[in-house]
Amino acid sequence: MKRRQFLGRAVSPILVSAGMLSVAGCLSESDASGASVLGAVVITNRNDERHIVDFRVRWDGETVHESTHEVEGRTDDGSVDGAVPAKTWPDEPGQFTVSARTQGSDWNTVNPADRKYPECYGVTVAISEEGRLVIYTATNEYECSDEALQYNREAANESNASAQTAPPQS
Repeated sequence: MKRRQFLGRAVSPILVSAGMLSVAGCLSESDASGASVLGAVVITNRNDERHIVDFRVRWDGETVHESTHEVEGRTDDGSVDGAVPAKTWPDEPGQFTVSARTQGSDWNTVNPADRKYPECYGVTVAISEEGRLVIYTATNEYECSDEALQYNREAANESNASAQTAPPQS
């Protein structure tokens, strides 16, 4: 399966829910626990240019994930490229931050504490059509469901395999 076709399918449900929920707000909060579960994560590029995105998860003060992803520019037919980081962070609730940046820019960071620790926290790192990096969050429980996390793990495996076999680009 081609990377663009695969990621187009992988990204759609997450982007739709992230877009809707970033406007709708938090569905449920676990503010008593002071912790959230980090669910599904995806990186997309709607810009015409290729971008390299650094991605990081810090969990309880410790870096538990760092990766770099090359995402091609949007094609003439409107196809969007993306990547899915391998899930190396814990499945249980914790205090964490998610950060991303494009090469040569400052880190953009989101923290569930800013939303009073929703039970679930899904993340879409997006390069906008204008080339700006934006992080969208979804707080619906689907993003942390077994189904979404399994889909995210499979997407990460295929995304990372495609990136490893792709010829280097200058």
